[in-house]
Amino acid sequence: PKPKGMYPEAITAWTEALSIATITTPTTQEENKKSTTSNTTVASILLSNRAQAQLQLREYALADLDAAAALRLDPHNSKASIRRATALLALERFTTATRVLDHALATASSTSSSLPPSLLKSIQALQAQARQMTRLSVTPAAHDAAAVEAEGLVDEAQTLRLSFRDA
Repeated sequence: PKPKGMYPEAITAWTEALSIATITTPTTQEENKKSTTSNTTVASILLSNRAQAQLQLREYALADLDAAAALRLDPHNSKASIRRATALLALERFTTATRVLDHALATASSTSSSLPPSLLKSIQALQAQARQMTRLSVTPAAHDAAAVEAEGLVDEAQTLRLSFRDA
């Protein structure tokens, strides 16, 4: 099913806002420093927002790129961490998703400001999911053991029978 909403338009708007946010015209060195810091934070937020719109469109690779760029600009952007981890999980890059979430929690605990409870819960839930998927994806021996066990249950002469009903 096609996602509802105006996500393509949102992506266009976030892209336009990014181009405006990166334009600075400071007059002094101190203004330049403040402006650069402010623009970096704004750009990180805009990239994170664009990543969310891409997630809604199931454009997981693009969402990962934007969220990763947002985190490079602001490693404390917890929403970007959540969005990148979500994209990585959809791309079945479970180990990287776990690392992103571990970093988000470590960053949050090392800063003076704590995460809102809802964000913390989201990170922890995604982290648990990523760890579980990592365990499942890196244990081929478990898959092989199940296949060997099932092999003895199926006779080579058996055929698969499907039953179709008239609609």
